[in-house]
Amino acid sequence: MECWLITTRAEVMRLEFGEEPPVEICLPDKPLLEIEDNAVLKAIQDAPYITYQRYHLAHESWRLGIVYSISPPTVGDIQILSAYRAGHEARPHLV
Repeated sequence: MECWLITTRAEVMRLEFGEEPPVEICLPDKPLLEIEDNAVLKAIQDAPYITYQRYHLAHESWRLGIVYSISPPTVGDIQILSAYRAGHEARPHLV
């Protein structure tokens, strides 16, 4: 099932987890491009952290799957996610 993160900055990112996605995730309060994937070297990044809760949206929109956000996704959040997915699916993929 697809998992998506919607940040407080209306940024969208696809997430991949194993069998069972976690109930919540905790990320620094930074733009996604500034979050460093350096947990092996440094466990804590310099920034306040935000906890994003898991919301299962299959009953509302089967295409969206699971969304992580700070509060239940609004109609605007779903529109942002849908627009992001549509743009991502329209891009050519090299194989």
